[in-house]
Amino acid sequence: MEISPIIFYFFAGLAIACSMLVILKKNPVSSAFSLVMVFFSFAGIYAILDAHLIAALQVFVYAGAVMVLFIFVIMLLNADVPSFDLGRSHLLLRIFSGVSAHNVINGCIIIRKI
Repeated sequence: MEISPIIFYFFAGLAIACSMLVILKKNPVSSAFSLVMVFFSFAGIYAILDAHLIAALQVFVYAGAVMVLFIFVIMLLNADVPSFDLGRSHLLLRIFSGVSAHNVINGCIIIRKI
């Protein structure tokens, strides 16, 4: 099966952008959520390379279990600092997230039909 370069570049760009956000964010909780997005984009790259077991393990082990431990430690160490408020996100960020999720789902459907 031939890999679509557009979908690969999308996931690679998403991984690079979110990894830059991990470094640049001042709030450690939002950095951890950006790291979760990096893990999901790596899982997408593994999925388009037909390594579905590795993609599933990437999501379950890293994005699931390891990030829960990271968030627990961050919350434990920063007990008196106000936490990250997801309700205050910007409208542009919500639109970008919705469009990105729509593109990922459509890309998976297109790959499945090929």
